[in-house]
Amino acid sequence: MSLGKNIFKLRKKNGLSQEQLGDKLNVTRQTISNWEIGETSPNSEQLKKLSKELKVSIDELLDNVYSTDLRKEESISKETTSKEYKQEETQKKLNIWQIVLLILGSPLWFSLLIAVISIIASMYLVLWAIMISFWAVFASIISVALSMILAGIAFAFTNIKLTGLVMISIGIFCTGLSILLFFACKSVTKVILSLTKESIKWTKNRFLKREVM
Repeated sequence: MSLGKNIFKLRKKNGLSQEQLGDKLNVTRQTISNWEIGETSPNSEQLKKLSKELKVSIDELLDNVYSTDLRKEESISKETTSKEYKQEETQKKLNIWQIVLLILGSPLWFSLLIAVISIIASMYLVLWAIMISFWAVFASIISVALSMILAGIAFAFTNIKLTGLVMISIGIFCTGLSILLFFACKSVTKVILSLTKESIKWTKNRFLKREVM
């Protein structure tokens, strides 16, 4: 097995990308790539660092002596090794193109993102406005009910008792209506708060966790 393929297999075994191994050895990703395809070879100092980072002796790295694990890995065909290497290189090229397309398309997707956020924000503003309106109506009706009852009681002690009774009746009716409206306001508030909570949770799961990853 060539030195380049040995480096490739050991790097994959240790779960390192070309960039990660290059950072550990203070060389570029392209240098690691050149070593693996056999275009260049590491010098003696780099071989020492490679053996340390890949956790094998220099003899094992040079393929003069194989460990038990390396003997097992030799059973993998050269075609499979080449395929894995090509897949890794292809994936890197795709990632670069994805970044380029993302940058070039930023005016479009950024505008769409702003539009979507604006629509969602508008919907929530409308919902909260409806909720506040319900509570405002409730407050108005309960105020009217209390005013009518108090005014009716005052009229009941005067000569216009019939007017007082009518006002008290209206006040009692408004009180009953306000009780029904209270439960309606409570239900609407609960639904809107639940939707807001779920939206915040969804946003946190989709964006904040992704950034951490």
